[in-house]
Amino acid sequence: MKHFLILFFCFSSLLSKNYELQLYETIFTNLFHKKTIKLYTDNPSLFYKNKVFVLQQNCLKADLLIISNFNKLPKKCLNKPIFTTSYKKYLDYQVIGAFYWRKGRPQLKFNIKNLKKYKLFLNQTLKGYAK
Repeated sequence: MKHFLILFFCFSSLLSKNYELQLYETIFTNLFHKKTIKLYTDNPSLFYKNKVFVLQQNCLKADLLIISNFNKLPKKCLNKPIFTTSYKKYLDYQVIGAFYWRKGRPQLKFNIKNLKKYKLFLNQTLKGYAK
């Protein structure tokens, strides 16, 4: 039974990462109207070996920042479109949106005001997640 639980949690973890990556691919190719997006993130392991996202070492060269920990983000990069993985950070910072887990369920939110600031527009499918 113990081995089954370990396998279950490992498998569900892999599925959630794959789900997240597919969600990010769909959202950001539609938002940016590009097939490849220059990305700066504090969690690069999720985006390795991906055809849509090209990882950048310098946040100033990126089209998009996906950030969980804002303490490590240089201040000069705060004027870039930022997407976060935390609801609290979504409320505290000027981000375009957030994808986070709450009570085991995925949550997606967008900030319309900040999307307009960067001239990004949601397609009809995603408008229900905007405030």
